[in-house]
Amino acid sequence: MCKKALVHCGGNSEVICDYSGAPTCKAAAQLLRGYKKCPYACLGLGDCVEICPQGAISIDPEKGVAVVDPDKCTGCGLCVTECPQELIELVPGGTKIAFLCNYKPLKNIPGRERCDYGCIHCRKCFNACEFGAIEWNKETALPEFDQEKCTLCLKCIEACPQNTLADFTKLGKEKEAELAAAK
Repeated sequence: MCKKALVHCGGNSEVICDYSGAPTCKAAAQLLRGYKKCPYACLGLGDCVEICPQGAISIDPEKGVAVVDPDKCTGCGLCVTECPQELIELVPGGTKIAFLCNYKPLKNIPGRERCDYGCIHCRKCFNACEFGAIEWNKETALPEFDQEKCTLCLKCIEACPQNTLADFTKLGKEKEAELAAAK
């Protein structure tokens, strides 16, 4: 089955210091895992954009994070190995729900916290799913999605108070519409 890249960051993590080093994610990540409030945030400096042979990745100018257009992505995996924050994952092409957070409370970094848009581990998505398509991973304290059971009813997305979930099938189309509207 075809795989697609998914960035586990919804963006808008507060910048906590000025970064003036080498303009790469790898360089910025070496300093306390970056310069944003969330230590797992996308740094948005574009290492993944540069490596993508399909031009499927762009940096959202408002949120400052990488966004993958699943329609252009061929699942080569170059971006996965390029991301120093380990935010990009290859998911099955039939993925329906995108989880846009990578914050693991069980691996807290002193002085850092999740951004205001990150998963708060409330389990509302888990409780809203009537089809057993969401399992709660106790090790990571994050939801995991069974795409075979998912009916794309969107109840988990509606239940999420942080907007941490998105319809993966529309991510590329929404980005194209935003870019067209900006022109």
